[in-house]
Amino acid sequence: MKTLIFLLIWGAGNSQDTEAPQDVFGILGESIIFPLEIPKELNVTKVFWITVKGATNIAFIKMGEKVDVLDPRFKGRVRVPDGNFSLEIQSLREEDGQSYNAQISTDTSSYKREFNLRLFSRLQKPKIHKIIVNPGNMTCSVTLNCTVEKEEGVNYTWTAENGSPSTGSILNVSLTLSASNDAYKCTAKNPVSENFTQITPWEVCARETPKISRHHFRIHVVTVSVVIVPIVLAVTGVLLYVWIKRNRKRKKQKMVPETQTIYAQVTKPERDTSPVLKEDASHANLNGKTLYCTVDFPKKKNSETEKSLYDTVKLPTSSASATYDKVM
Repeated sequence: MKTLIFLLIWGAGNSQDTEAPQDVFGILGESIIFPLEIPKELNVTKVFWITVKGATNIAFIKMGEKVDVLDPRFKGRVRVPDGNFSLEIQSLREEDGQSYNAQISTDTSSYKREFNLRLFSRLQKPKIHKIIVNPGNMTCSVTLNCTVEKEEGVNYTWTAENGSPSTGSILNVSLTLSASNDAYKCTAKNPVSENFTQITPWEVCARETPKISRHHFRIHVVTVSVVIVPIVLAVTGVLLYVWIKRNRKRKKQKMVPETQTIYAQVTKPERDTSPVLKEDASHANLNGKTLYCTVDFPKKKNSETEKSLYDTVKLPTSSASATYDKVM
């Protein structure tokens, strides 16, 4: 039954019977196959592959023979897979994105199949950009935009871990501190590939206002490490230098002996009216105290150098005053 329906679609003996163009999606730089899927009941003798735009013959395929590539632009890039009449184009280029016709000939009639080739790039990871960030008191509202480089035929979907997906490249979300760990995934998809990027919106808010971040402690630690610690170290170094300098100065002062003045006190004995012989004065005793007297030599005519002579005189306890002898 299935084969019969397919035969009716192809038409029997009517060369004008065609099918609606079939969309085929290809990836730039890769390969694509235009499937003919001809029923075995049809005795196909040859197939011409032609571009609709410009009606350029690409290849000619004859039963039991190799494919004959007619267009130089497709040399080395066209083959017939599995020995049937389908056409494979390799290393797809931008200019390959157009419509193609397959003119199929049988023993009794001819048919035409049309394919519309649409080419897309294999998607890279989407990029997420912030549009609006409104941080509040432990809350944050953020608007994000998800994009890829070539957006032709691309559909975007945002998916939350604990929520339903939303379509479109724009995400509007309001967060509280309890949702600081919630992640959102942006998926970009075209007819030939898809890719995604995940983000935690709270981190976007944290970059705008670090105080609301659940990781604000680490941010403050970094700030202290970069700014405050060097200042503290510098001040500590200056104070340590001043202390060491003062300490060395004190040590030097302790090493230098202090100059001390010692005063000798001589007590004048009470005056005794009794006569004291001069010869006994030299044996006078003043309770063990010793006085020094200076004896000056007079200058002589031969200009001798002035000299001082010291003599020791001990005063008696009963004498009124010390007795000086001048030696000339």
